[in-house]
Amino acid sequence: MAIISYQNLATPVVSPISGFRGILPRQEALLQIRQCLTAVENNAFKRGCVYNNITSTETALVGDLHARTDNLSEILRHNGNVDKFTDGRLVLVFLGDAVHSEEDPQEMDSSVQIMQHIFELMIATSGDNAIYVHGNHDYLPKGINRAVSSGATVTQSLLHRQRLTELYGEEYTSLYEQIMNKCPLLAIGHGFAGVHAGPITQSMPIEQIEQLDPADEGNLFVYETQWNRFEEDYGLPNVRRFMQSIGQPDGMLLVGHEHLQGGHWVEQIDPQFSIINALGKKFGYALADNGRVSFVDAGTN
Repeated sequence: MAIISYQNLATPVVSPISGFRGILPRQEALLQIRQCLTAVENNAFKRGCVYNNITSTETALVGDLHARTDNLSEILRHNGNVDKFTDGRLVLVFLGDAVHSEEDPQEMDSSVQIMQHIFELMIATSGDNAIYVHGNHDYLPKGINRAVSSGATVTQSLLHRQRLTELYGEEYTSLYEQIMNKCPLLAIGHGFAGVHAGPITQSMPIEQIEQLDPADEGNLFVYETQWNRFEEDYGLPNVRRFMQSIGQPDGMLLVGHEHLQGGHWVEQIDPQFSIINALGKKFGYALADNGRVSFVDAGTN
């Protein structure tokens, strides 16, 4: 087998549990992704495309990371979060779009690295206490286009697929896609719900939401959770109707997707609605505890 170049990985970061630096060699990567698929399939709290874990356990919700593995590492170290997670005292919910660097749209090794770190977390608790909510950047078949400095346009999802296959072969890429297609569109906990982009704007019972297929990007309701933007596509009445329909009338809806201005990582629009991300120099996470949601600054990189 040809030697694989890892030169594109400018920032190798130690993984949260095993302490591996950078991205995994081929055999270790294949073992990990097989274990992760099993964890996702056997998740005790997932019914269809809904993760529903209404317990008193603290839950940390992390918005778009866009390949900022350094920010993820800081969030996990903050306040002993990784220890609380491995001890079963903290649930981790990622709101999608952990992949695709905003700084270099063509570089994909950082996307490989961050997902392997998240996979490691998902395996650690058999998938029950770490969940990855599907985001619009998490599709491999269809393209997310990004302009580069030369003025050309690159299709990030295709570059991502190509890099996964180059590093690990077609089996790995297929397993990766299977995991993404089994990720939930919606995560529900005590006093909160999380989706990537926005609520389903039509009133829909939770049993019907469970039947949606994340891979069916052409489905209107799936599309709304992946692509909609606040004020352009939905408003606070939609948020309140959605929270009522999923049994969280007094809870807060948390979404990612939006890139906030002024270096902010959180914008609390309403007591029932907030936007978060973790991709900037300043970053943090939402912490849900006994029905209350607070916002925690985790650091500056």
